[in-house]
Amino acid sequence: MPTVKVIRVGRKRKQNIRRHPGGQPVDEKINVAAICIVHPERQGLPPAKRHDERAGTFLGRLMLQGLLSEEQVEGIRLFAQAARRLQQAVGAPKPNAQAMNLLGSSGGFLILSPEEIETRRKDYDDAFCALNSHDHKDEEGYTVPGHKALRAVSRVGIYGEGIPDGCTFRHLSTGATVLVHHYGLTTRKNFRYNNAT
Repeated sequence: MPTVKVIRVGRKRKQNIRRHPGGQPVDEKINVAAICIVHPERQGLPPAKRHDERAGTFLGRLMLQGLLSEEQVEGIRLFAQAARRLQQAVGAPKPNAQAMNLLGSSGGFLILSPEEIETRRKDYDDAFCALNSHDHKDEEGYTVPGHKALRAVSRVGIYGEGIPDGCTFRHLSTGATVLVHHYGLTTRKNFRYNNAT
């Protein structure tokens, strides 16, 4: 009787993979805590704080290290939100018959009234002017140029980057303090805001 050789089509199974009795690979559980501890951006934090979700952002890490207060981070967050809302308003089509195809869809754009666009522009412009209009004094009495405070806050808050070249942490901290004052987030009794005008 002739022997029949069975030819299996396809690739070989990967070795050293745990499988269910039916042959399917077992999904390995990811240990998020272990990843957080060895994550390179979280190395500056104590191991107990590396699991905190706020450690995932540059601002959150500064707050967890005690370099920025919660009010300062919230002020930067509100400034970034005002910038995003303005960008959304500027990108929106004007609500007039010439700018809109009334028979078509809105194309994914948000249609805003002129009053809403002006409100968003004013919200951003007020915060922008609070940062950029004049120089500020930090808590130690040093004068910080307004344009550098604005640049540091914009890069870190809006774009999620680190402190830009030519700026220092002092510029970011002072800009955040100006925004705390601007947005009325002064809940601490020992809060000081000095304006160098």
